[in-house]
Amino acid sequence: MYAGLGALTLAALALRLYQLGYSDLTFDESASIFIARMPLAEMLPYLLRAFHEHPPGYYVLLAGWLQLVGDSEVALRWLSVFIGTLSIPLMYQLGRAVLSERAGWLAALILTVTPVHIFFSQNARMYALIGALALASWWLVLRLQQADRRRYWLALAAGCFFGLTTHYYMGLVIASQAVYLALTWRQNKRLLMKWLLWLGLPLGAAALYALLSPGVMSTLRAMFKAGLGTGVTVGSLRALAADLVFGPHGNLGINVWSIVLAAVGLGVGLALRGRSGTPRWLGVLLACAIGVPLALVCLAPEALAARYVLFIIFPMILALVIVIEWPLSWAAQRRRRRPLLAAMSALMFIALMALNVSRLPNHYTALNSDYGRTVRFVRAHYRPGDGVIFHGPWQVIMQHYYPIGEVPTIYLPPQAPPPLDPASAEPQLAEWLRTYRRLWVIPVAVPEADPERFVTAYLNRQAHHALEQPNVALYYAPTATLTQPIAVRFGDECELTTLELASGPLTSGDALVVTLHWRALRPLTDDVQITLDLVDLAGDVWGQRIYRASEAGVSAANWPVGQTVLDRQAVPIELGAPPGEYRVRVTVQRATSGELIPPIDQPAPDRAVLATVSVVTPEQPIADEQVPGVRVDAQVGDALELIAYRLPADQFVQAGVVPVTLYWRALAGDRRVEVDVTLSGPDGAPVDVSRGPLGPEWYRAERWRTSEVVATSAALRIPARGMPGTYTLNVSVRDAAGRPITMTGTLAQPGLLGLRIDRIVAQRAAWPLGDLMVAARDRVFSQPTVQTPLRVKFGDELQLIGYDLDASQARPGGQLRVTYVWQALKAIDRNYVVFNHLRDASGAQQGQRDSMPASGLNPTPFWQAGEYIRDEYVIDIAPEAAPGSFTLDFGWYESDTGVRLPALDDTGERYRDDIVSLAGIGR
Repeated sequence: MYAGLGALTLAALALRLYQLGYSDLTFDESASIFIARMPLAEMLPYLLRAFHEHPPGYYVLLAGWLQLVGDSEVALRWLSVFIGTLSIPLMYQLGRAVLSERAGWLAALILTVTPVHIFFSQNARMYALIGALALASWWLVLRLQQADRRRYWLALAAGCFFGLTTHYYMGLVIASQAVYLALTWRQNKRLLMKWLLWLGLPLGAAALYALLSPGVMSTLRAMFKAGLGTGVTVGSLRALAADLVFGPHGNLGINVWSIVLAAVGLGVGLALRGRSGTPRWLGVLLACAIGVPLALVCLAPEALAARYVLFIIFPMILALVIVIEWPLSWAAQRRRRRPLLAAMSALMFIALMALNVSRLPNHYTALNSDYGRTVRFVRAHYRPGDGVIFHGPWQVIMQHYYPIGEVPTIYLPPQAPPPLDPASAEPQLAEWLRTYRRLWVIPVAVPEADPERFVTAYLNRQAHHALEQPNVALYYAPTATLTQPIAVRFGDECELTTLELASGPLTSGDALVVTLHWRALRPLTDDVQITLDLVDLAGDVWGQRIYRASEAGVSAANWPVGQTVLDRQAVPIELGAPPGEYRVRVTVQRATSGELIPPIDQPAPDRAVLATVSVVTPEQPIADEQVPGVRVDAQVGDALELIAYRLPADQFVQAGVVPVTLYWRALAGDRRVEVDVTLSGPDGAPVDVSRGPLGPEWYRAERWRTSEVVATSAALRIPARGMPGTYTLNVSVRDAAGRPITMTGTLAQPGLLGLRIDRIVAQRAAWPLGDLMVAARDRVFSQPTVQTPLRVKFGDELQLIGYDLDASQARPGGQLRVTYVWQALKAIDRNYVVFNHLRDASGAQQGQRDSMPASGLNPTPFWQAGEYIRDEYVIDIAPEAAPGSFTLDFGWYESDTGVRLPALDDTGERYRDDIVSLAGIGR
């Protein structure tokens, strides 16, 4: 028994250690170490005064733990891991005491893989500790029912006292035990009286602490000012149920968790009726252990959260074990059906275990906090002249663990409650915009600190938005600008009338500061997504800002027709962008559908060029630490150093493009070199190579200044039918004579059975950059439904299955939407184009849309034999078209030659001119 229990406990430990350091510390965890680092003489007064804080028990324990193991994120969480793991043998002992040896094993196995318990066992807070204390206290109550021993009373009183000095909600456990003993007082009359005597001291001490604590009293006044039960909503109850069953990151929906909770209720009911071989008092115990804490926590005017009642998962598991063992109790009376009933029990247990295990990947890959990463990101990109706004006062505590450093900072609001006052915050923000060129904004708990989002709204109106992520934003202060009138219309919907560009030179690593003047030409029904980018002469993008108009303050759906709306933006320029001329381009799309709104009278059909600007090399040298991406630090002879490389993602799809940015530092040697960037498939064979001289045509490497950092780009295509899996990037360099140049640096390799990473000095002709994952494209091989079936075969390569037609806007100045469903009859090697020509009743063409499938994103060489493809086209109808019906002509032609594919109907007869016509549209 002990060997098996030890093995199970080790397995539970492994599950609770896995990915332990994946997330940064949350605010609550930061508060834990913030308080635990205090001397005891400071900790107690702080906790007595603090609003919404807990007693010192856990913090004192954590302080001693940190002295032993250090204060890294992993070391900090190890205490909870250790305590949570101890709950496994405790769960076994409790199940064994109330049911049987087998029930103890089942309960311990279920708890081992319960997601919510693993989650809080990896959290540097007191919830795993309270759960273990609650579990131990119930076991002690059961032992006292069997034997009145002083050591059990001492252990129960000490555990409850420690629980109450750790978290006030330990009182819910004590209350549930009191109700249980009161309901079973006939057999526990003596036990109830002693229980009241022994627990009187810890309860009295807790009450005295609360009365002497200004923080506790102010918290209670604030909580109960709203009234009892005001924190309970249908949504909060559903969220609590889902968290208790699946954990915070594994919700499978009400249909699943309601079945699990119904099974819990069934288990309690079976115990209350004495079924499944269980005593009725156990049913009372389970009902009290689950129901009393839930009822009391619902009465409290506090938001419901699983962490407050984590300890009820233990009686819930016991109730589930009763249901699992129910068929086995029948089996003892029905020998003929024993195998079937045993199989039923086994299936229920396996199903519950599989459900829990299936939720664990979600738990392990969820990022609960990236605050440390955010602070490191801001530190790495901080420049003299920047200011940092901590949006939310609680970050003072988080800054003790993740300090931003010696930089100008302000906390808005300085404290909460009450929330931010716009009248006092506005002059502060205005002063900061006058003082600092760039403002970083790090938001935490904004709904509580700034419910009106005043800070964001003000900066969107007054500053230039350069970066927007959920955890950080960057703004540029207003600057002197050069104004130039432009008139670029996007369809019949909006117009860009004026462009303001910041005066002065642009440098790589900085930003292009612009103000766009927009005007709605008619009422818009949707927001728009705007893409501003900066491209070099070769068409490579070196700066991009993608945003919705609503992020700049006002959704395009609310733009007043005919009035100017200012849109202040800053487009970050890639560090190391080669000096030279760049074009500023803009693209406009409908925000919901992503449909392009084409610019009128522009050379390109999808975007407009607004201006040409020059980018120069920064005067100040760039340190290696400022370079983004994955560090490489490989030296190429005496000519170059490859500092880092960057990918926009770590996962791509078949037929996709892998854009790679390489960051080089020029050394003193001969830089007349050629560079190969190679993408190799899972089998190690190269699938694509980018090859050529280093640097763009107008700024080759031999022109670079010594110590200058320059970025170069390469684009590698993944084969459409390539194997999914892990692909590898390599870079190699050759001199002017074509001879390979050896690259020298350090490489990481697994060491000590894979438990650590060693760095070794290496020399390579081809330097490994790293791996990326390639996933299979989403393909459909079952025939989808279509509005209008129509079989047309185009050559021997593809066929039409049918189409969906939306002619609701098919009128002069309107649009026609058609979605074809194609099927590839075999693998296609050539690029084909779909043509769509719309004719009026007189035969005159009034609309046209020719394109490769999916606007070129899913060309025919990407298709697999048997695959079905939905392919939508939007055809603009000329405003001058005569009212009436239209005819749509469509078909295919080869992109290189313009030769049409033969179009055959389902009888094999060829369409005239290989054109399929749909008549009577729009009548």
